[in-house]
Amino acid sequence: MATTHTWKFFRAGGFDQVKLESGADLANLDQLDQKLWVALACPTRGLEFDNRTLDLIDTDKDGRVRAPEVIAAAKWATSLLKNTDEIKFVIGTREDYEWAKTKIVEHKLERICPLLVSWVHPLAPEQQDKSLKKVPPGQTAILRQDLAEKIIADALPVRFQIQMHKVIWPTEQRGVLEGDWGLVICKPE
Repeated sequence: MATTHTWKFFRAGGFDQVKLESGADLANLDQLDQKLWVALACPTRGLEFDNRTLDLIDTDKDGRVRAPEVIAAAKWATSLLKNTDEIKFVIGTREDYEWAKTKIVEHKLERICPLLVSWVHPLAPEQQDKSLKKVPPGQTAILRQDLAEKIIADALPVRFQIQMHKVIWPTEQRGVLEGDWGLVICKPE
């Protein structure tokens, strides 16, 4: 199934114009009906824009940049980008899961970047600091297996992550060190 890009508009100069504010906007520029473009061509000189860049975009070297050349340049530039952003949802309750699922669907987040889901591993009573929040009243804790099964049943476009340090080391030997570089999981002595 083909997906279409969602465009945002703003009003300026007496008419609606497309907002180009993300890499996704540029990558999907070929989907934008050219009737919505403010201009279909511009000169390579006399603009407040780098002449060398305009010369590179002007592939037919006629001194004008046209819509197909802009689209080709945007496709080339975005093909070189690597999105390293990720969104991680940490799930501890069924309500957390439903909220995350709603946000993913509502904002089509899988189109933006990879999505991760991590299950909140319950702490043993001796590990629980009094500053930690309890499961809020009216919410239901979710088991790791139940979370994985819900992700599969809902075909949620996420990667399920396990907190490996909690699997590798026994509960009483787990450790986290805090340093100038942030929090680092460390193997206990």
